[in-house]
Amino acid sequence: MMSTMDELPTEGACDDSRHLIILVKGRERYFWLWDDDNFMVAVKSILRFVCSRELSLTLVDSSYLIRRMTEMQMESEDDKTPRQSP
Repeated sequence: MMSTMDELPTEGACDDSRHLIILVKGRERYFWLWDDDNFMVAVKSILRFVCSRELSLTLVDSSYLIRRMTEMQMESEDDKTPRQSP
């Protein structure tokens, strides 16, 4: 049985270096807040939650979250890159 994932509008960059992603699964709410320097800490946190038998977070959920977090991280890095004028 597949679970449904709802993204809330609060997903996205909080400022230049902090990011927030939220996963809602039924009655459970998962929140991750990280900055650019601690991306891997957030990823490891997600993977620890997947290993917990007390939570319903799955490998599919973690894959989705990490993919979205990676996209958000890349967008943040692109925003920091100075643009060259033509």
